[in-house]
Amino acid sequence: MGAFHIKKGFGRLSKKDLEVINWALEVTGTIDYKYLPVDSLSGGQRQRVWIAMALAQETEMIFLDEPTTYLDMAHQLEVLELLQKLNEEQERTIVMVLHDINQASRFSDHIIALKDGQIVKSGDCEEVITHQVLKEVFHIDADIGRDPRTNKPICITYNLIKGEYENEKENHPVFSFSGSANA
Repeated sequence: MGAFHIKKGFGRLSKKDLEVINWALEVTGTIDYKYLPVDSLSGGQRQRVWIAMALAQETEMIFLDEPTTYLDMAHQLEVLELLQKLNEEQERTIVMVLHDINQASRFSDHIIALKDGQIVKSGDCEEVITHQVLKEVFHIDADIGRDPRTNKPICITYNLIKGEYENEKENHPVFSFSGSANA
């Protein structure tokens, strides 16, 4: 598992490779899955195994694309707390894409809000999780409050901004085609 940066061709894993792999499995709480096929694991177990594989690479940075997607709330929290622990205790830099802004606020030191591939706002959660930024990025009218556990900003509720969106549609026409392929 995960020692590709060390191995050459079809070489065997060294004692050090095995130690690193076992350490990564221990840290992520996945040692019991060591000999199981990944596709036999639950979503939360799989995410932790993928994180273990990344750790076994012994890199300073871990890149994750939506690590909480398709997980129930408990497994989402488990994965994010594990990543937070790795960041704090192992001093790993975690770069991840999250679409849940409340999770981003709670677990991120730095947030970059993007729209159409462009940076709208970059900074800590106080700078990014604002009514104006969420309006610009998601086209929503958001009520921002404080998380009672962390005192960080959270989106309490929101509505889609409809009037302005329809005006924007008028300024950006949509092209459509009708007729047969033979026309």
